[in-house]
Amino acid sequence: MPQHIVIIGNGISGITCARHIRKQSNDEITIISSESEHFYSRTALMYIYMGHMKYEHTKPYEDWFWKKNKLKLVKDHVVAIDIKEKKINFQTGTSLNYDKLVIASGSVSNRPPFPGMELKGVQSLYGGKIYKVNTPWDIKFINIGGKKYDLNNIEHGILRKKYNDPRIHFALVCAAVSCPRLRNEAYTAAQLNAQLDDAGKEFLNDRSKNRVNTDKAELSKYFSWYGGDFTKNGSLADYINKYSDTKINSKTRISYLDYNWSINEQK
Repeated sequence: MPQHIVIIGNGISGITCARHIRKQSNDEITIISSESEHFYSRTALMYIYMGHMKYEHTKPYEDWFWKKNKLKLVKDHVVAIDIKEKKINFQTGTSLNYDKLVIASGSVSNRPPFPGMELKGVQSLYGGKIYKVNTPWDIKFINIGGKKYDLNNIEHGILRKKYNDPRIHFALVCAAVSCPRLRNEAYTAAQLNAQLDDAGKEFLNDRSKNRVNTDKAELSKYFSWYGGDFTKNGSLADYINKYSDTKINSKTRISYLDYNWSINEQK
């Protein structure tokens, strides 16, 4: 007999739980959240601030995913759980009965006592809204030659601007699953060209990140976000063919894979 399974929290843990339950049963699944209708990748926020992504790009699944998998979303705040009656009470005064309950509400945000946290314009990222705030990538904590730099300044204001080498994107990664692999050795002046070429070949020929076929190429979002970098000296196909074992041409249909912002791990 189908049961009603209620999951409090629609973050990655709650949604992963719902997906696995759906694969194994036809139970009724209700997901509750008072934040937003879907979770989003916090690590992707830096790209929104820089104008390389839109908020909708951080959605983990397409909008049809919820209906197709029969996942009901309830946007409300739980104020009490009656374990004996198996009932949840909401802030709006309504209630919901359940057969099984999963609490995946995540953690409470913590504001570490970083210097400058009290300054005007510095805000925390909590509450389901996106603000223009100072991020870790904008904090000047790197000392080089007596000057202080932040990560954004180094990547976009210096490396991309000064060296005009798209291979930079294969080397600077943010530790997400869809990023190029983090190299297990330092980049050095003597080996830099060879190392960057090697990183490009590895990235383009990794089918979990780029699926290149002659008639159809499903590429990393890198080639969309930073398209201008890769086409300054030719077409995108020209650049792909430098590193991909499979060659493409002007007739190849090009699309871009959804970006997986989950934290990567050593395999």
